[in-house]
Amino acid sequence: MATPDEKIILKIIEEEGGECTEGKILQQMGLRRDYLRIILQSMGYRDLIDYMINPRRCRIAHKGWQALGKPGAHGPVERWLADFNRRMEERRKKEEEAREER
Repeated sequence: MATPDEKIILKIIEEEGGECTEGKILQQMGLRRDYLRIILQSMGYRDLIDYMINPRRCRIAHKGWQALGKPGAHGPVERWLADFNRRMEERRKKEEEAREER
């Protein structure tokens, strides 16, 4: 079960497309950075989010979607595919920019 602050954090991440930076949460919640990191690490331990230390990004995990009342196709495979597609799109953009510069 997520606490009220954790639910707010989950909603912020959801509004950003299911993944966002630590800084975005700080801007919207107005918490101290060290306190936010404690909350995010706790949420990571309980599998509400995937908390990546470098870069400091958060992604809603399956249990987090359930806490928001939105269970569905947000399992590990779907997250991996979304990451893969995002990375491939970034790679394509960089290649196109490099071609345009030539």
